[in-house]
Amino acid sequence: MKLKPTIGGQPAKIVRDVLRDGTYVTLDDLIEFFRRQRYFDDIDELIANGHPKGTRSFLRREWQTYIDDKDWRRRIGLKPIPSQAAVAQALLDGLLAEGLIEPQTKPGHYQTTQVGDSARLVKFSARFSRAKAEEAVAGLLQRATEINTRKELTHRVLRIFAFGSYIADTDDLGDIDLVVELARRNKDKEAHQAANQARIKASGRHIEFMQSLFFGQREVELILKAKNPRFSFHYMSDIEGFGTNYQQIFPEKGPILTATKSADDK
Repeated sequence: MKLKPTIGGQPAKIVRDVLRDGTYVTLDDLIEFFRRQRYFDDIDELIANGHPKGTRSFLRREWQTYIDDKDWRRRIGLKPIPSQAAVAQALLDGLLAEGLIEPQTKPGHYQTTQVGDSARLVKFSARFSRAKAEEAVAGLLQRATEINTRKELTHRVLRIFAFGSYIADTDDLGDIDLVVELARRNKDKEAHQAANQARIKASGRHIEFMQSLFFGQREVELILKAKNPRFSFHYMSDIEGFGTNYQQIFPEKGPILTATKSADDK
């Protein structure tokens, strides 16, 4: 889907990021979102003006500690963050007008609509044609078939599902949203771990312990993606959470189905 260039006075990317923040929305949530963004802008300005670059990640991570610390802000020359209530209200009105959120029973509380759920997935990369998408998917399906013949790999591809603009009637796509279901070749735990270690050794790389646990799975995912930025991999829970249409495309093509939105997201 496409978002308007601006909604409620905010650029489309900000709107997408707000919707990604959560399924449920209140005016206070939006105020906090904009306050956090102003804080991050302040940190970027500090770094640009000579503050040690190594502190950026720490200050962003600890935003809840420093955002309202008046003494700290005064010491480093930052003014208090001004009220964001008017900006937040304008965006709330815009989200309602565009059908991205809808009121809940409790006054002042809103939740994303199906359109709003789809807007969470919007990417701002260069768009491409249906022909380019079909070419990319054909290559991915060929790689999936080849993966399933490579017994040295720890996983095989069970099924691949597509959703979003790829299965819509459009020649203007922003990305290709996929869910890839993998299965271990070796059901025996020790055999799987041995195969995983063999793949790590074959890579010739030093892998941290936590990364090593899923190395074989990640290797297969990377082979499938082939560094193509047009592919966006998701989980089946994303489809269920959005209650959106989806279609199996591997090992064979199936009909377009509609997922039932999970109870936790209603």
